Parts: sequence; structure tokens; C-alpha cells
Amino acid sequence: MIRALKRAGVLGLATCGLVAPAFAQTARSATVEGMTDEERRGLSWSGGRAALAGDVRVSLGRLDASARAVTTRGSARHGGADAVVDLGIGTGWDLGAIRLRADAIGHAFAGARGRMDYVEGGLSASYGYGPL
Repeated sequence: MIRALKRAGVLGLATCGLVAPAFAQTARSATVEGMTDEERRGLSWSGGRAALAGDVRVSLGRLDASARAVTTRGSARHGGADAVVDLGIGTGWDLGAIRLRADAIGHAFAGARGRMDYVEGGLSASYGYGPL
């Protein structure tokens, strides 16, 4: 029995080098917050009124997924919507000191008059300089 455990341990250590570390990492988080105004890109999404928000994020290797719900409290900017739900997915690649990232986020407005829902995509590249 002890020999089998030692053999399994040695085999496990030997194969660790074959697995990319990014694929072995999983992270999850959830938050709930209250704010005086939901503001994005300098624009009020809650009409200058207090809002509640909650989000869930999951990372599995290179893939990130998130869901966020925010009260917009009848925001005129979004057709009188009472809330918005944002669903996002993204991934990234490291090419030496250059980091490439691709994201897609869907915004669904609950209780909006008319068709307010939309999807946005993003691509970014960044460069890391030194240990900072």
C-alpha cells in the first residue's frame, strides 16, 4: 500500500510539468454592494439615485465569466428599466511581455420600454515593463 502511494506521488510530481499552470487555477468571487449612484463611463445609469448591485465571477484557466445585476430604478436613460443584468465572458493570452485580451459583455435591461438590450465586444493589448 505504501509503495503504491509513493509510486503515485512520484508519477504525480513527474506529470506536473506537463500541465500548464493557468489551466490548473480556478477562482470564484461574489460581491454585493450599495452605492449612491451607478455610474459607468461618466454617465449615471441609475438617474443619480442610490442603487444596489451584486456580481459573481468565475475564472477557469484562461476563461473568465461574470454576471452582474444592478438596480437602475426606472432610469430614463435606459427606457425606464428597473434593473440591468450584465453577462460577460473573456479570455487572454500572454505573448512574452505582451498581454492580449478579448471580452464580450451582454447588457439586458429588465422592465425597459422598447429594445434597450445590447452586446459589446472588446480587444486589448498591454505591455508589461519590468517587475511593476
